[in-house]
Amino acid sequence: MSEQVASLGSVKDDQSFPQVAWSPDGTLLAAASFSGAFYVWRVGTNQVPIFTAHFPLAAYATSFSSNGMLAVAQGDEVLILK
Repeated sequence: MSEQVASLGSVKDDQSFPQVAWSPDGTLLAAASFSGAFYVWRVGTNQVPIFTAHFPLAAYATSFSSNGMLAVAQGDEVLILK
């Protein structure tokens, strides 16, 4: 059984996001899907994502570094947000 802990702004397509990561300060949530969609939300604003990207293949992982830099790896591609 899953429990909803937050409500975020909606995304255009109906997707599940098995790969998620919180920023170290808890203000951002990044989510990546096996369909290649990637979003970053500012938590608590109930707004649309502040960043979106779509990769040709699945997004395999998403994480924040300890200083807040976000790196998202997808197959042979890597996206780094500063």
